[in-house]
Amino acid sequence: MSNRLRSLAVTAAALALPIASTAFAAPISVIAQNSWDGQASVSVGGVTISAFQTNTPMTAGTIGIKQIPGSPGVPGAGVRGQGNNEIDAFGQGSSEVLRFQFGPSGSVINDLVIGLLFDGPEYGDWEEVARFNVTFADDGSTSAFTLATNWLSNSSSSSSWNGTGTWTPDAIVNGGAGRWSNVNPFGGRAVRTLDMLAVQSTTCWNNRRSSCSDQSDYVFQSLQATSVPEPGTLALLGLGLAGLGVARRRRVESR
Repeated sequence: MSNRLRSLAVTAAALALPIASTAFAAPISVIAQNSWDGQASVSVGGVTISAFQTNTPMTAGTIGIKQIPGSPGVPGAGVRGQGNNEIDAFGQGSSEVLRFQFGPSGSVINDLVIGLLFDGPEYGDWEEVARFNVTFADDGSTSAFTLATNWLSNSSSSSSWNGTGTWTPDAIVNGGAGRWSNVNPFGGRAVRTLDMLAVQSTTCWNNRRSSCSDQSDYVFQSLQATSVPEPGTLALLGLGLAGLGVARRRRVESR
């Protein structure tokens, strides 16, 4: 290899490695903020969060903010409408939606926290259900995951979940959980789109009601994720490593 080509390789390595390494390990932190209130969508760390009044069909809405009981000063994000700034179900199959759009290569969600999903009884409800519609980045497939609270007694923390990880309640108040958190809820797979919806229950606690009257509803509080690099970024990393190899070989040959 000529000295000129070696020089170009070394220069490419010097330029490519900082760019690639920065994008390769990019942590993402999205925390609900009071400033989101009234916005149709916001962007945080490369993630776009958008509100929809209904999923049947998807109709644009605005984000609403509500403080989480039991967690002073901690805001949660929902959708304006239904009078409460939460993510509400208002009929079988119909729900407000809070959508999270990640980059084309997706992000692995390492921690997800929601608030105000009660574990019973709130306004006569005995079970509330949150649904997460996920589009995975690796193959474009979609899956629906549901978290259903199971009220057993006041301040109980029982729930059912068809994803990975375990939902842990925190700040229990008034027979319901102030917050629920899950580490690695989607099996470590990169997520391209996450839709948060609510599902109206048809089987309430101990069959006391044929359907619950004012549920389900909850808010988004935070998520922590790690972005997956796009193919172009991986190519840059490869170029940088190749350039370093050339530089190392050149130093050996010059001895």
